[in-house]
Amino acid sequence: AGFKFRMEPYFEDLAEAATTDRDAFLLEVLGVAILLFVVSLIVMVFDYARVRTVIDRRRSMIVSAVSGLSFSFRRFGRCFRLFYLNLLLVAALTGLFLLVGNQFSNATWGSIIGLFVVQQVFIVCRIGMKLSFFASQLAMYESLVDRKAEEASGASPSPTPAAMLRRLNA
Repeated sequence: AGFKFRMEPYFEDLAEAATTDRDAFLLEVLGVAILLFVVSLIVMVFDYARVRTVIDRRRSMIVSAVSGLSFSFRRFGRCFRLFYLNLLLVAALTGLFLLVGNQFSNATWGSIIGLFVVQQVFIVCRIGMKLSFFASQLAMYESLVDRKAEEASGASPSPTPAAMLRRLNA
């Protein structure tokens, strides 16, 4: 909504004032890139809110969202790099499956079944990437919070539920 009512008129004025179609197109691409960047930051904040809800055993999602926001912006460089590395992996995986999926013609039963199998593998990989996002963000959060607790108390921190499960599974 902020883009629609604040940014879009500005970018439309710039596009109308552009001397070539290429400039107008690049300005539209810039507007979409800004919008996607802001949306990805919001998604990143809510990912860390979910992590804080799980690790800190919070009951209020509003408090978790605020703490996820503060965690994300206090460690913006690390959170940003990790999020966009995961996002790059998702984009590469999607691009790979688009290339493979376009090789099927849907003209024969074999190609239809092959395309169905490729689509099912893609769905499983998407689930894996969602788990990768959550697991990597959870691991980074635990490592940063454990290090902060060690520095503050001078002793080893109390184990988190994930650390206790690792000991049980070992």
